[in-house]
Amino acid sequence: MRQIRLDRPLKNSEIEKLGDFLFAANNGSAMTIDELDGFFCALICGPELVPPSEYLPAIFRGRQDYGGVFESSKQAEWFLSVTMRLWNTIAATLLAGEPYKALIFDNDVDGVSSATRWAVGFEEGMSVRADSWKPLIDDSDASALLMPVLTLAGEDGPVPGTVPVQIPAGMEEVLLFGLMASIPAIYAYMRTDPKRRRTKTRKGAAKKSSKSPSASAAKRSRQRTLTFAGAAASASKLISHDQ
Repeated sequence: MRQIRLDRPLKNSEIEKLGDFLFAANNGSAMTIDELDGFFCALICGPELVPPSEYLPAIFRGRQDYGGVFESSKQAEWFLSVTMRLWNTIAATLLAGEPYKALIFDNDVDGVSSATRWAVGFEEGMSVRADSWKPLIDDSDASALLMPVLTLAGEDGPVPGTVPVQIPAGMEEVLLFGLMASIPAIYAYMRTDPKRRRTKTRKGAAKKSSKSPSASAAKRSRQRTLTFAGAAASASKLISHDQ
């Protein structure tokens, strides 16, 4: 298998191509690209690394058999490479503490805004490891970081049978600005040690860790960067289909 660089952000043309593919995939029921971006963002923010073998079925709404989704193994390989580049770009941005720019567009699908689709994708990502999000949700102060996501997604989200979320005029821009600030803060919160947070609450000050922060950050970076070989191995069913 040829070497594929996964450290390059997607070009606009590649984002458009991936968006078109997802829009038509699985009889039109796969995640949209903005939903996928929010989904990946939540998985990366979470404390556990979720492998492609687990998140791929979620992208295609629980589908385990990818026959018919991909026209060839070459197309499946392309899909894996571009989605992992998207993943790695998000992971690198958050690890560096840089502003996060979500893939949100100026278009509606069936009356649902791109911002809402992104937020619903983030909620779907949270549900994959729901227990690991409880410390943030139960934190009376830090849980406010989720406000932009929850507001954009709505109470139930734009699932079949529900009314699309109605965001007041001018409010969506405010929420998107808050989203850009809250996502890096959520990522940082989920990287902290819960025991150290409890110690700080009880005693007013956290003890310094004996481990080097830079070493810990480097380890987390390695754990959160996907490699094509690892993903291909864990998703062998996906790339083995070749009509």
